[in-house]
Amino acid sequence: MKALSPSGDNSTRQVFYMANIWYNPIMITGQKPHKITVDIPQDVWEAVRDLAKEHQRSFTKELIWALQEYVRRERRASRRTSDEV
Repeated sequence: MKALSPSGDNSTRQVFYMANIWYNPIMITGQKPHKITVDIPQDVWEAVRDLAKEHQRSFTKELIWALQEYVRRERRASRRTSDEV
């Protein structure tokens, strides 16, 4: 795939530069994404949508963040439980 290059005035170049900073690190993780279809209850969907707006993320990115946070917390709790035994 051919890389895009900035053209136009200075503000266009700045936007292009910022888009590359935000976009490329996500795409270069080396992890192949898994695509799924999920039925989400309306109240949960609305809550995630509202949080995404507050955090200035897309709905999908907010959902991914929430799932990652859940996994982190569960792993911490599991470690604490195993340390207590």
